[in-house]
Amino acid sequence: MHMIQNLFVSTELGELVYAKNVADNRMDVDENILIGFLTAIDNFSKEAFKTYIKLLDIDNRRKLVIHYQQKEHLIVAAIVDGRDDVGLVQSILKNLAMGLVTEYGNKIDPEGVDKALVDRELGRILKGKAATRNPKISLLALLLSIGFAYPLVWGGVFASFLISTSVLTQVMSSSSDALFVFFLPGMLYVVLIYTSITFIFPSLVSGFVSGQFKHAVAIGVILWAFVLVVGTLISKLFFDSTYILYIFLSYTPVVFIFNFFFSYVGVLISTKKKLYK
Repeated sequence: MHMIQNLFVSTELGELVYAKNVADNRMDVDENILIGFLTAIDNFSKEAFKTYIKLLDIDNRRKLVIHYQQKEHLIVAAIVDGRDDVGLVQSILKNLAMGLVTEYGNKIDPEGVDKALVDRELGRILKGKAATRNPKISLLALLLSIGFAYPLVWGGVFASFLISTSVLTQVMSSSSDALFVFFLPGMLYVVLIYTSITFIFPSLVSGFVSGQFKHAVAIGVILWAFVLVVGTLISKLFFDSTYILYIFLSYTPVVFIFNFFFSYVGVLISTKKKLYK
């Protein structure tokens, strides 16, 4: 089941070429009335605006996305979920129109269209573009994020230790004002380096795979705790120090800003690549 709920193909003259109810939660629509509506929109937009209307809001949960295959005089439209990316839906409609043109030529006879063949073409186009938002997918996102984060924590700890050593050397060899000149900015720099190494990619993964920001936030909190514990253990094991723990806790807001921002970016990328149910 896809977030594309209903799909329609017609000629500019209002002849129905193909119609399909894709989702179980589809909208009940009279095909003939909708085709007449699409034809009227086509004529009106060309006459009034010298362009084409490609998107209409049906209500606060659904929208009508329209693609015009101008040379072949085809109109392809879909009723979709309001959260779906319009550019992605337009791309799907265009590919379906091109598939019909490839199979039947520039002048399509509605009576000669094989519905089963169009069904297969639509399935091919949608393959790889459909995704699910559910706890199992979020669990997979968590496991992938932790899996990517683990080796990165090692690099983050060693990079942070080298930078911390450099900062402390400068502080020890300077005046008392060095606390403000070197130490505090230096520790912030350590946190930024550590956070960049350990969080950016895993956060992108959690957002992209889960497809939901609230799930990505929950994953981010778990990831934060994981990185904190593992980083502290590595620091203690190799450097006999728990400095990472104190620095990490001191700059927790900075860490979460990084974490949540890149999780959100991952969700945005996901919504432009996939249709969710």
